[in-house]
Amino acid sequence: MTRHRLYCICLLFICTLTGFKAVATEGLIDPTRPSGYSSGDNFYLDELRKEYILNSVIISDQRRVAVISGKRVSEGDRVKNALVDRIGKSRVTLVVDGARVDIHLSNKNFKHY
Repeated sequence: MTRHRLYCICLLFICTLTGFKAVATEGLIDPTRPSGYSSGDNFYLDELRKEYILNSVIISDQRRVAVISGKRVSEGDRVKNALVDRIGKSRVTLVVDGARVDIHLSNKNFKHY
């Protein structure tokens, strides 16, 4: 093999390994993963998501309202010991003890009108 050819093969090998590492650390999204699934990286946040259940979300030009664990709330309200920070179409961001927690509507509760 010529030196140039060997150099190209080594460079290709290094680029391939680097690419695989980037994909592995980036994390691929599993299309079969259940809605609202968490990898378990943070046990505390997972437990909070179990405590706060997003039942419904209503968004209009005049208001944003969510029902969390059976309680109607708006942005800035409190539910249990969490502050409702933001209400989105299918999720709500809570702040609990300084930690941001996103809770999501389950697919069975998700409806468009």
